[in-house]
Amino acid sequence: MAGGISLPAFLIQGGDRMRRGTTPTITMWLPPEVSCAEISDAIFSIAQSGAEVITKKFDDMTLNFYENTLSVVLTQEDTLSLNTCASAKLQVKVKVQNTILASDITTVSVGDILNEDVM
Repeated sequence: MAGGISLPAFLIQGGDRMRRGTTPTITMWLPPEVSCAEISDAIFSIAQSGAEVITKKFDDMTLNFYENTLSVVLTQEDTLSLNTCASAKLQVKVKVQNTILASDITTVSVGDILNEDVM
């Protein structure tokens, strides 16, 4: 597998922004050269202001073999940790055989919420 394969950007359920206090599903469609059946490890990261604030490990992700996708669902606690004053940067890193691939960094805005109670 060539190291030049790039992973595509993400699709965030509900649009191109994340709202604090919600539970968005973030999905990445893998290119045809990468089968989700070949992924042995992955790390999903969200950073704000240069610091990683949310990290999800491979066990937290869902693989859809039919659609060749990798998805992660954020918790209310995850999104409440985001700050509306800074955009959020998303990236996933996957291990396929002995090759480590990383997606492009996707930048999204963070919307506020009036009630921060966790349901």
